[in-house]
Amino acid sequence: MNTAVYVTTEAAEDAVRLLADQGIASDAHEEPANAGTLGVLRVGDHDVAAAVEILTKSPGMAAIRCPECGSLHVAYPNQPDASPTAALAAKIAETLHLSERNFFCHECQYEWAEDQGALVAAT
Repeated sequence: MNTAVYVTTEAAEDAVRLLADQGIASDAHEEPANAGTLGVLRVGDHDVAAAVEILTKSPGMAAIRCPECGSLHVAYPNQPDASPTAALAAKIAETLHLSERNFFCHECQYEWAEDQGALVAAT
């Protein structure tokens, strides 16, 4: 599950190393965005709560936080994590400008467009 979004892929990779030190498996990947490239951190569903707690308490990482509740447990783009078919359909719809790519907060379910700006804070 996409667990956190970082300003850079390098920041997401730092989070992977931090979680590995705590025994939590995760990976990072690049996600194209209008303003450049974001780093997306993925953690297994069973480790999400522990990962979010560790990352929230770890200073110095520029994570994108929800502008409503401040959580770093956000996803970008807002699309299903599990279904490759749904992800492909969402990508085609976005390419054809039939939908927007939005951030989504897993904590409060707030959704916001990339151009609305996201609160970026050191975790």
